Amino acid sequence: MSLLERFESKYFVAPDGCWIWSGAVRSYRYGVIWHEGKLEAAHRVSYEMKFGAIPKELVIDHLCGQTFCVNPFHLEPVTQGENVRRGGTTNKICPHGVGETSCNEGCKNKYMREWRATRKGK
Repeated sequence: MSLLERFESKYFVAPDGCWIWSGAVRSYRYGVIWHEGKLEAAHRVSYEMKFGAIPKELVIDHLCGQTFCVNPFHLEPVTQGENVRRGGTTNKICPHGVGETSCNEGCKNKYMREWRATRKGK
């Protein structure tokens, strides 16, 4: 199975256009996929499959604020400093008034919970 085929089998499209990673994740809420013999960040692989190599000095910013998102159009290479500066402004706001990915009220993985609930019915 090709990388693209494996990749496409491990996400689903949320109503807001995010491609939510449903494959393996690292403990810090980023998807991972085996690529060229090593575990790679899924969002980086997604960006590189669509747009090409990411310069070594840059990191990927999730413009949508959803760390499980692997939609290459929601990702932008930026410096680490810029990514930190944007950190408080790009998170989606949940009903509790904070970014979904940092909410302590259960919004942290809402898409993942919804996806798992649909999978249980299959």
